[in-house]
Amino acid sequence: MLISLPLFVLPSRLNAQDRRVFFDVDAAGADKSLPTWGLDTAWLDAANVIRGVEFMGKPQVDVIRFSFTPDRPLVDGDLNASAQEEFDQRMAIVDNYTEADTALYFNVDGAIDPYFKDANDETRADRWAQLIDVTRQKCEAAGRTVLSVAPFNEPDYTTEQGDISKLHEICTLLRNDAAYAAAFQDIRLYGASTLNADEAANWYTPLASVLDEGNTHQLAGSFDSYADFYELVQSKGDLGANDELHNVMEAIVGAEYGMDAAIWWGTAEYARGEFVQASDGPRLGYAEHRPNWTAAAVYRAPDGEVKAFVGASERQATTTTYQFVSRDRDVYFDGIGPQRAYTVEVPGGNGYWVDQPNAEAVVNVTWGEDIPHPVDGRYQLVNRLTGKVMEVADDSMADGANVQLGVLSEDSAQQWRRVTRWS
Repeated sequence: MLISLPLFVLPSRLNAQDRRVFFDVDAAGADKSLPTWGLDTAWLDAANVIRGVEFMGKPQVDVIRFSFTPDRPLVDGDLNASAQEEFDQRMAIVDNYTEADTALYFNVDGAIDPYFKDANDETRADRWAQLIDVTRQKCEAAGRTVLSVAPFNEPDYTTEQGDISKLHEICTLLRNDAAYAAAFQDIRLYGASTLNADEAANWYTPLASVLDEGNTHQLAGSFDSYADFYELVQSKGDLGANDELHNVMEAIVGAEYGMDAAIWWGTAEYARGEFVQASDGPRLGYAEHRPNWTAAAVYRAPDGEVKAFVGASERQATTTTYQFVSRDRDVYFDGIGPQRAYTVEVPGGNGYWVDQPNAEAVVNVTWGEDIPHPVDGRYQLVNRLTGKVMEVADDSMADGANVQLGVLSEDSAQQWRRVTRWS
């Protein structure tokens, strides 16, 4: 297993494009905590949730993004057999790997069956709303609370689902129609879940009267649009969400500008899981590079541990150097020190979705007598159950060689290095 660690250098001065993040480990800091964190099952893979829960901690998984699926028709007002099978698979993931009170955020996933289209190939709001309600009933029957519903997903990217007026029509049905109003009175509606942050306000503003949460993804558009969107939603008194985070940078920036709910696309591994936990404590420092689509922050977790984070847009980043500067004392950065400053180069790509490593990392900041050793060096990985170590079978140097458990020895086939991997 390769573990992501930051590349670091210690230059004597910074170039003009670089950023500094100043922090004081004892400062009061600012509250930038997010009340709602989640994982995704639109990408229907139990392994994503298993890994995310492991790194975030099960109590920190407040919600699961759960899909309703219009790629198959309703039959007698119910899901057909294959759609029910998919529903059961998705619910099994929720039940098997999350807390009993983990709630659900609905999104739409899959193609659109002709059953949900009219003669003009436009989405039928009545049947779309019915599908959402049928899925809601099944989730509630399974003991889950549906917290919020997004009727459309990335409608700016494809016109297949419908336009702003169609989304408004569906939301109005769920909120006001006698068939749904009672069931949805305590369920939030969110949207428009745009792919491009530049389009987020254009969709949200005319829908604000029927939405409770403004939601956008960060897969295109400007940094300004992404940050400004959360300030806009906050000014309207609504909640701000990103139900498809692709990098810890999106969470760092969203937290800074008013995001309330964040759901990881794919999974959450070390940097993401550490950010979920640390960001419940005060934010001690923050910096951003808007043209380069990167950001960095320092948080003091509720348990007192201090963590520094860097991240970059999955599709739009340019390489950026961040220097973390401790104002009040010498510290150790991942065991390196004692020193006041530590520099991380966050790699980017060569254009939109060209050679983009989706870079993100966390650095542990410590001080005092009891500090960790630097992460450089060789390690042996000991299995907790057997007490044996991981080794390359038969001392093989071949690609695809088997890895197995073995009795502890000084054999180099049992020795491993931690290396930087940004993707």
